[in-house]
Amino acid sequence: MSPHSIIDYSLWRRAKWSDIAFLFQDGAAPGIGLAFSDLEAGKQIFSGWHGLVGDEDAQNIIRVSLVQGRHPSRGDGYTVLVTANADAVNVGSATFPVPQLFKASDGHNMMMNRFQSEFGRIGAYWMMPIPLVLTGSIEKLYPLALIKRSLYFKDFSALTASEQEYAALG
Repeated sequence: MSPHSIIDYSLWRRAKWSDIAFLFQDGAAPGIGLAFSDLEAGKQIFSGWHGLVGDEDAQNIIRVSLVQGRHPSRGDGYTVLVTANADAVNVGSATFPVPQLFKASDGHNMMMNRFQSEFGRIGAYWMMPIPLVLTGSIEKLYPLALIKRSLYFKDFSALTASEQEYAALG
């Protein structure tokens, strides 16, 4: 499996990933909503992933990382990266762009901290596309949610060039 089968760059450009939401339901695993300006293209991304991994990414093919702290040029915040997992997919020596989103913060990321706590307690989360502007329930998007059990938490100050998350410094 190639990294390009996991991240369709032209589709990501069309979808315009623009925001992230940490989602919670009482008694359930927490969620990450990737907010797309073009929701239909975002839904195609997740449909493609379902075709590759099913309802649960049990082999951790899709790598999701949260890199937080003080970015060297952007200040305090966090970056979310979504890419092919080099530990699970043969990426060889190829380099390719990594979809990522930087969110500035004042260092008090209450929703992300709650997400980390819930993920640590439950050991799973779900990820799904959501519209950039929410105008109703997201329940109709639940069938596109992927269950994930791996998430990489890193700090900007501790990144090394050998880590996939190093792309967050770009």
